[in-house]
Amino acid sequence: MAEGGAGRLIREKFLRRLYFVRFRRQLPDLLHFLAGAVKAGLSLPQALEFAGREFPPPASREARQLALQLQAGWTVEAAMAHLRKRWPGEEVDLLAAAVTVQSKTGGNLARLLVNIAEAIRERQRIEGLLRTLTAQGRLTAAVVSLLPLGLGLAEWYLAPQFIQPLWASFQGRCLLGVGALLFLSGVGWMWKKCSASSPVMLIS
Repeated sequence: MAEGGAGRLIREKFLRRLYFVRFRRQLPDLLHFLAGAVKAGLSLPQALEFAGREFPPPASREARQLALQLQAGWTVEAAMAHLRKRWPGEEVDLLAAAVTVQSKTGGNLARLLVNIAEAIRERQRIEGLLRTLTAQGRLTAAVVSLLPLGLGLAEWYLAPQFIQPLWASFQGRCLLGVGALLFLSGVGWMWKKCSASSPVMLIS
């Protein structure tokens, strides 16, 4: 029962992550679409409803939900806060903050949406470039992470009498503990250095 619940939870987390990855990829195109609709004279709820019919999921689902919230009387600030709560991420935070400020202060919404779309697209381009540049480092980190485990298994298979004292004696267990701590620290440091991250692009 517990195993089934854990498997279901892992599956749900994987599907949610996949959904958000697809939504992120669609976000710049969605914002350009909304900007064009607003330029054509539609209000923001009408533009979102139109996008909900024209775009493939998951962007269509998110656009329809925002449209329904705004048509039901939600303020732009409340709808954007709900979007941020559902999908925490730097792109969504940027979009929600900018649209919320625009709804309070006024201004050219279409131009703002285009600027946000371009900022998000540039950020995603830089992230892809960083992932490419750090691919070799991540591969090296993976090999180095697996190397001690592989050598330990090989030693256990070929000459178990030489590795058995590591857990059969107090001194061996101490050495294993210190080695595991140093190993995990080194692996964590390597993966942190290889992680691709980029600053949020400013809206001009």
